[in-house]
Amino acid sequence: GKDQALWVALAETLGYRANRLPMTLLAQRLPIHELKSLGERIPALIFGTAGFLHPEIHKKAPQDSQLWLEQLWETWWQDRTKYQLDENREIQWVLHGSRPINHPQRRLATLAVIAQHWVMFRKLSTQPKVLTDWLSSLSDPFWSSHYTLVSKASKKKLSLIGKDRISDLIINHLLPLKIADGDRAAWSVYQSFPAPAINEKVRRAHYRLFGNREDAQVFLKKSWHHQALLQIYQDFCLADTSDCKDCPFPEQLSHF
Repeated sequence: GKDQALWVALAETLGYRANRLPMTLLAQRLPIHELKSLGERIPALIFGTAGFLHPEIHKKAPQDSQLWLEQLWETWWQDRTKYQLDENREIQWVLHGSRPINHPQRRLATLAVIAQHWVMFRKLSTQPKVLTDWLSSLSDPFWSSHYTLVSKASKKKLSLIGKDRISDLIINHLLPLKIADGDRAAWSVYQSFPAPAINEKVRRAHYRLFGNREDAQVFLKKSWHHQALLQIYQDFCLADTSDCKDCPFPEQLSHF
């Protein structure tokens, strides 16, 4: 159903590069129809199923976090026989190579907060601007100041989800779903949606296609420009070892 499709899309988006598959597996293991009515138990189920909870975890944390972690474990203990994965099926997380703000535990925390407010998320999922404002304002008593389950509190407030992640969710999943449902207004929104930050794949495909043309920057302004460039990068650039010399893309374009 649509709820589960959105739930998996949300998890995948939050996982970003290194943890896209682990987040997707978690969303499949914990379907939203089971979670959305569980309220305060949701964070424990998510972190427990992800494999980040153990009975001694509170001892590794600062004193001001220990009681919260003990309660998290005790909640997970009650449900773990149903949701805990076997050792050979544990989710493999990538914990290095990203900024602390993007640690997978923070992404799981965001997933948990949205699951606790799933009715509101679904209601706003068809309103990109309102959804962006709502997601940007999300906070959590613990995760608005912590990078991991056992880290010290940060002196600055930490956002649960950044604008680029929100844009990716909207442009990759929410608007396409609306368009597939025949919503003509969604197509206009899709075409006008501003581009996120330029990543390396987009930059490379853009340079290969447009080089130093004076109008090259025009094709980086909208999200759909990035989507098109990423598709070309995936279909052609990754398969081309000739540095464009033998690329079949120009020949295919000539047939249109």
